[in-house]
Amino acid sequence: MSVQELKNKITGYTKLVVIGVGNEMNGDDAAGMFIAKELQKTLNNPKVEVFLGGTTPENLTGPIKKTKASHILIIDAADFGGEPGGAKILDKEQIEGAGFSTHSFPLSVFVDYLEQETGAVVVLFGIQPKSMRAGDGISREVEEALRKMIRAINLQ
Repeated sequence: MSVQELKNKITGYTKLVVIGVGNEMNGDDAAGMFIAKELQKTLNNPKVEVFLGGTTPENLTGPIKKTKASHILIIDAADFGGEPGGAKILDKEQIEGAGFSTHSFPLSVFVDYLEQETGAVVVLFGIQPKSMRAGDGISREVEEALRKMIRAINLQ
């Protein structure tokens, strides 16, 4: 997955919402949260709003709906069988089999809800973890991939 593919999916937005998802205590499962926190520190674009979803992103549906986003980008660790740090845009149909297991609410239901309630283009971006063991930090491979994504989003 190239950074260009990600840019192509979110190009033309009038309002972009980025939602970082994951458990920061479980190694690479923190991928989505890492990106969201870095974007909150570095992003200077009034057309992009960043949310920290943690393990319960469904709790943000009210604030997300108020943004009137044209595009919503959900970023999370997902075991889709790739190389650590690999990234993939997943279709709704792929979500259930892609190893999004650390959430209290199925991401497929969350995506459906956002699509129906906001009318936005919802893009789910999975980062292949190396380790999701409790207490581990983010692996080097995954952090490198995350920094590329941050640059791509910042350039929009």
